Amino acid sequence: MYYNIFWLLDVIRPKWSCLLNAHFEDHAEHEYMKFVAENPALEQEPFESMFREDYGRFASLADLFRQIGYYERVHKLESLARLDVARFQ
Repeated sequence: MYYNIFWLLDVIRPKWSCLLNAHFEDHAEHEYMKFVAENPALEQEPFESMFREDYGRFASLADLFRQIGYYERVHKLESLARLDVARFQ
């Protein structure tokens, strides 16, 4: 569903698509960081997963969630950079 909305916005108004995506990514980043802050026990919970090689090695679940939040920030910045380019199109 989200893909279809973003695709349609990208066709109609690429700027809107970039901006909406940046807002989603910003919200996600803050939610991950808030979740870690509100759950200090995650610092002591080891990250164990059979997908560790794919997702990375982290000392704790808190570290994993902080990394995911960081990825959301990177995606937000990519959308904002694309928005700057889209302004000139």
